[in-house]
Amino acid sequence: MSDLDQLLSPTVPLTFPFVRWSRLQPSWRLSDRTIPEHLVYLLEAGSVDLVTPTQSQVLKPGSFMWMQPQQFHHFSARSSTQPVELHHMRFTCSIACKQSPVFVSHERWDLLDAFNQLRAEFELSPQPHGQRLRAHLYLLLQAAIRPPQTRR
Repeated sequence: MSDLDQLLSPTVPLTFPFVRWSRLQPSWRLSDRTIPEHLVYLLEAGSVDLVTPTQSQVLKPGSFMWMQPQQFHHFSARSSTQPVELHHMRFTCSIACKQSPVFVSHERWDLLDAFNQLRAEFELSPQPHGQRLRAHLYLLLQAAIRPPQTRR
């Protein structure tokens, strides 16, 4: 069983503090922090500087980022005039992933539908169906860690 396959098991605790789409002000910044959850972003507009102890990257529209818990990081909008629009979520689970503590992939518009489906499942019910949320999260992350699919 792969790390991600464990997400599908009802015996693995999984919670979602939030799943949402946001428009953030051009002055947006999150400085020097760590969080106890996994953090996932898919940028739709604007650009963001991401700085961790081991890397510095620019996230542009279409960038996907998955950060493991307890990773020290800093985010800031690159433009003083353009807002940042992004899909983002936090989730907790007890699985230990072997992948990089910060995974970034660019030009990942192919993940937009999967993120929207997960968000819809989370937002449409006061009690989201746990197994469907697991399945949507699994499909999103499984697709994200594979190279983007190109159509012929």
